[in-house]
Amino acid sequence: MVNPSRDQSRVRLEERDIEILEHVFRYRMTVIEALENLGFFADDTPHAAKNVLRRLKSGGFLISAPLYGNRRYYYLTPAAAHAIGYSEAVARPLPEQTKTDAFGMLAFCCLRDTHQEKLTLEEFRSSFPKLFRNGERPNYYLDTEGETKRLGFVRVDRGGMGRWDRLIARCRDDVAKRCDLPDFRRLIDGGAFVFTLLTALPQKAERLADAFSEDGFPCEIQVFSLPELLELVAPVPIR
Repeated sequence: MVNPSRDQSRVRLEERDIEILEHVFRYRMTVIEALENLGFFADDTPHAAKNVLRRLKSGGFLISAPLYGNRRYYYLTPAAAHAIGYSEAVARPLPEQTKTDAFGMLAFCCLRDTHQEKLTLEEFRSSFPKLFRNGERPNYYLDTEGETKRLGFVRVDRGGMGRWDRLIARCRDDVAKRCDLPDFRRLIDGGAFVFTLLTALPQKAERLADAFSEDGFPCEIQVFSLPELLELVAPVPIR
């Protein structure tokens, strides 16, 4: 592991650096393409994202780890967590399933043409105090694609080619648990909540969307295919 104190004296954090570290905290990771797509850098500055990530890494604020294949992701060091006001508990590499969930959320919010913003756990708790429950997973975002903002929840399909009925049952259970809360039920009944399922294969996304439509799902559900997820849920064996 990189020593967080190494070369820190030579790296002065600028405003954009802090914004990048806060972005990494929000999604628990980042990749170069996300920083470029979110507009952290001007279009006429080639390799700027790579150079800044390299500087933050050499300064002891970011660490890179394998995402899949030769692709890598970046996460915070303890020094970076302290720099933006959080504990060292957020500065750690991600276990495989957590990495899949985190990359799915990052890709959905930051790698598409339409940008969304994931809510941190504290943002969700302060903005929706009546919806918050202890042990809540920070998988919420603010959906801004329509005329009014909605609260969105993301589930990442980690099942690869697994049984679809089990996945549909898990999604239904996700919503059923929230329907138990009267305030969540009102949000759902008022059309202010959307359930988002991310899966790797376009064909699977189409079939799942049809299945949810026929199944009478209790709230609006949208299914997106993110082909890059296939590298995480069904990696090609190394020969």
